[in-house]
Amino acid sequence: MKWFIYIILLANVGFFVWHFQATESSASRRQHANEQLEDGAVRMVMLKEYVDIQRQPSQEPEKWCYSLGPFKHQETARTIETELVQQGFPLVFRVDKEARKKGYWVFLDPAKDYNEARITAERLKKTHKIKDLFIVTTGEKKHAVSLGVFSRFELAYRRQDEIKKMGFNAQVKDVELPSKDYWLDWPREFEQPLPDNVLDRINNTEEKVSRVELGCKMN
Repeated sequence: MKWFIYIILLANVGFFVWHFQATESSASRRQHANEQLEDGAVRMVMLKEYVDIQRQPSQEPEKWCYSLGPFKHQETARTIETELVQQGFPLVFRVDKEARKKGYWVFLDPAKDYNEARITAERLKKTHKIKDLFIVTTGEKKHAVSLGVFSRFELAYRRQDEIKKMGFNAQVKDVELPSKDYWLDWPREFEQPLPDNVLDRINNTEEKVSRVELGCKMN
């Protein structure tokens, strides 16, 4: 009976050792499999990123152009354009609407209210025959009487002097006026120099133009 109990105990110990080893081996295999899976996932992601990068279109290098301008008068720019096209220049006519030029605003200081400004404006119209005016209704100079905006300062100061002789304290303020500049663009790869007749025509105008290099998006 005693030997029977020992045999049972030995059998239980042997079963426990076998089960522990089998469990450890299984866990080790699972860990190894997980490591392989994780490593494989990383490699797959890295490969996918590489493929995606390879598929992305490479950035096109910035192109460079020559640009002739700015022309203040569209007629002059169009005339030069015609002559250069006849010489084989692959031109693009470009209008820069962000250009600004200086102007000179003549005005009377703001009145205390619109009614006072209206009375002043009526005096200027009826007594002094000044018709080119209006009352400012918004902004910093609200209720001021505008007497014109001039592109040349001598004209603005002549207007100021005229209004002052009528007994009104006219002011002059520098302002920015919207303007348009005209440019003629062509690829820098076209290295033909500007013809002498074109240069002579430009020099005989009041246009202050030059040839510059700039980044462009020409096809």
